[in-house]
Amino acid sequence: MGLHIGVFGDSFASRTIHPSMIKHKLDESWMQHITKLGHKVSSYGISGSASYHAYTLFMNHYPQFEHIVFTWSYVNRMQTVPLKYAGISSCKDIEQFYSSNIFLNYSKEEQAEIVQMILGYQYLCDFNFNKWVQQKMFDDVNELCYKKNIKLVNLLPFTLKANYEIDFSNRKGDCLYRLVEVSKKEWQMPTTGDIRSTHLSKENNEILGNIILERLNDDKNIIMDLFLEGNFLYHDEIANRYRKISDHWTRELGMLK
Repeated sequence: MGLHIGVFGDSFASRTIHPSMIKHKLDESWMQHITKLGHKVSSYGISGSASYHAYTLFMNHYPQFEHIVFTWSYVNRMQTVPLKYAGISSCKDIEQFYSSNIFLNYSKEEQAEIVQMILGYQYLCDFNFNKWVQQKMFDDVNELCYKKNIKLVNLLPFTLKANYEIDFSNRKGDCLYRLVEVSKKEWQMPTTGDIRSTHLSKENNEILGNIILERLNDDKNIIMDLFLEGNFLYHDEIANRYRKISDHWTRELGMLK
């Protein structure tokens, strides 16, 4: 019998395809790969969101799962914006908000509110506070899954060094980190226009899906540097396939002349 897996996090955990992308791409995420292997995946991932948004959704939905993948976002994203604006949490400034396709999701009135939030956060952001919040959530999620006998996999794409921004000492599940380096090496372009599902090619999403599925079926809790140990593929022909699709899409949106 297949597993029913709950997935929480940001774009590395999202299967949502923006309407402007529908004719250009399919769901090639690692979650789709796991589904094809006979398992059920319920994803609550929101592209561009912060870990607190994932934590909020986790607290609302975790009791229905015995297997969970929690994807931890970059520490300095805006943790406190309302859930309906979760997708803008990764925007560091107004230019980034309007240079991507994110703004297309919101009305002009909502965009005005978002501009105020981004401007305010530039003054309110405190890395040490954000780090403390992230650590508290990490410890809480791991402890809660342990007490409820939920098999947990912590996916930490933006963590480049074990026990650095997040201390793994209180982990109760696997910690798979440094995925963003895999994504960057494969893409080798600015992140604007990245049309890949969960920022990986179909081939590397399948590899990641197999790694996660293996961890979900194993009682051992390991720490794994995905960039060094994941055996991912890096071929120009694969990257070029997605760059061509990205060029068509960004030109259509007017993001690329």
